[in-house]
Order: sequence, then C-alpha cells, then structure tokens
Amino acid sequence: MGLINKIQIAVGNYQLKKEVARKRDVHSCNWIAASSIGILYKIDDERSLKHIKWYMKEIKKRYGQKRIFALGYLDEKSPATYLSHGLDQDYIFKKDLNWFGKPTSKVAGKFIGDKFDLLIDLTEGNCVPLRFTLLRSRAKFKVGKHTAENELACDLLIGVQEDGWNHYMEQLDKYIGMINASKFNS
Repeated sequence: MGLINKIQIAVGNYQLKKEVARKRDVHSCNWIAASSIGILYKIDDERSLKHIKWYMKEIKKRYGQKRIFALGYLDEKSPATYLSHGLDQDYIFKKDLNWFGKPTSKVAGKFIGDKFDLLIDLTEGNCVPLRFTLLRSRAKFKVGKHTAENELACDLLIGVQEDGWNHYMEQLDKYIGMINASKFNS
C-alpha cells in the first residue's frame, strides 16, 4: 500500500468519526416486523456475490415477501463481468467515491436515504466506502458483526466465534428472530 493510499484511508477514517456524531431514532425490528431490509456487503469475487443472492432468497423464503435491497462495493474502477444490476441490488465502485473514500453516486445516495426497517451489514473488515454508507444510512435498526468499528454504527452487534458466512448468517437469523420489537418500541 502506497503512501497516498494510506493518507486517503486515514482521512477517510477521520471523516467517519465525524459521521458517528449524527443522531437518529432507533426502532428495533425482527424478521417478521421488517417490511424493508437493506444489506451492505463487499464483493470480493463471484462467489461472495452468489452468497448474497442466496441469502436474499433465503430471507424471502423464510419470512415472506419482503422488500430487500442489497448494495455491494467492488474495489475496482469498473464493473466485473459477473455483476448484473437488478431491482433488488446495485453496486458502487472506486469511480463512485471521492478522494477519501466517501460514496458520491446516486446509487449510494438512494440507499443512504432509504428508511429500511432493518439494515444488515455483512462487510468484512474496515471498508471505508461501506462504513460511510452504514453510518449515514437512515435505516431504523442496524445490525452488524461485533467489531470495534461497528460499536457506534450498529444498534445490534452479533459476536461471531467462527469465521465464515454460514455461521454469521445463522447467528443473524437467530438473534434478529429473538427480538420482541413491540416490547422495545413502546
């Protein structure tokens, strides 16, 4: 990683800390109560994209027809050949970011402005563009992995002892399903 890239990441992380100060109303939500669900994830390869598509179908199958929209980030300047845009997913790329990694595209702006009942962050590690999106999102209830970066960004943190998508998705299913939304929001 070059010096300029390190500076960009440092400036991006500084800007992220300023985003944490934003206030919003939190309303807990479980799978049944959620009518709209947003998903954030980083695309590492075609396999990770297939995992997300499978997970979206699984949520719809288990909990009924929900409006689910996923926003993926690919750390490239242009789309990979395996990406396909649809009504339930879209993507941001390096070209959609400002100098320090903040998304500036209409796609990211629409996702941020959407008041999802539930927002699930499936991001691995500290991905500055997706952290900006998570922090600025107007979602009512945000769920993510228990990491230092997510402590101020998410309303529910899921501690994961094992690595891997399947284990994390099982934990999401379990703990989001346990929420008694009416008890917390009254």
